[in-house]
Amino acid sequence: MTRKIDCMPDVREPVTAQPTLAHRMDDHRMSESDRRLAAECLRDGESLAGLICRARDAIRSTASLLGDYFAQRTR
Repeated sequence: MTRKIDCMPDVREPVTAQPTLAHRMDDHRMSESDRRLAAECLRDGESLAGLICRARDAIRSTASLLGDYFAQRTR
């Protein structure tokens, strides 16, 4: 899993060593309005990713509680 494909970072690199997408966006030539739109889309995507992660954590927590509950009932 350490093979690099195109621009993909090495999975062993620490996350802090990788530039953020917002900083990488500065390397590309685009109009200011396109830059603002891209930044807004990036924020929306990050918000959606955060929502998905929180939902995943809530589902895992619920599954753990239900597993404990049913394990106690079968004893």
